[in-house]
Amino acid sequence: MNKMKIWPTSNNPIVKPPKIKKLHGRLGKVRRNEADESRKTRKLSKRGVVMTRSKCDTQGHNKRGCPTRNQVGPSQSTKPFSQAHVLLFVTFKCKLYVDVLIN
Repeated sequence: MNKMKIWPTSNNPIVKPPKIKKLHGRLGKVRRNEADESRKTRKLSKRGVVMTRSKCDTQGHNKRGCPTRNQVGPSQSTKPFSQAHVLLFVTFKCKLYVDVLIN
């Protein structure tokens, strides 16, 4: 059946297309920016910023790319805990333990 004239006629009403629903949210861009148009952004770019790692005070890398990362050095927490810290920790743990027993 190539032509509509050959199609059989029907007494049923003509089917109309569905109504167009208004979509929620922000509409998409109507056009694309040209190559010479600048992007209108509110964020400041990081172009030209040199990273400096604070541990080794050298520029050009972060924690993952640090060349001295795998070298063994002095441990970070060499100071022992003071007696006040230990007492506070023990009393806090005991209080939690007592609260659990009561409930």
